Amino acid sequence: MFTSIENTDNVTGSDHHLVTCMLDTGDKIRNFNIASRRRRDKPRIVYDYKSATTYDWENYRDLSNTVFADDRLLLKSISKPIPTQQDVDFMWKSIVFNISETAKKTIPHKPIPYRRPQKPIKLLDIRPTGLLAKHESLRRIIRDIEFNPD
Repeated sequence: MFTSIENTDNVTGSDHHLVTCMLDTGDKIRNFNIASRRRRDKPRIVYDYKSATTYDWENYRDLSNTVFADDRLLLKSISKPIPTQQDVDFMWKSIVFNISETAKKTIPHKPIPYRRPQKPIKLLDIRPTGLLAKHESLRRIIRDIEFNPD
């Protein structure tokens, strides 16, 4: 953790100070991002916009108008004069859910399953084929050095 307070009187001409705080959160959030967990849990959906017709888009428009008009909880939270942070979060989740469900019903799409990425080839590959390939590469390098010592 690093913190500092800088005097900015010479720069801004005011009595306000610049406060800096750097926190190391690597041990708390490393490799646990939400997007990768979601990808491992369920397949993602890819929409085929090129094959969507005008009829599909009209159906999407009509269905989305109906879905948003029927979502009473969303309309109730939008009509609040002073929404809380929880209300704003709920509104965004409702909007995202309504849009994705409407798109799934009207726009052509296909699910793409999660595939684990291939592991990179390790430097010390102890399988015989890996050792043989590295042995031959080393032999060629040594031979080139012996013939061309410069």
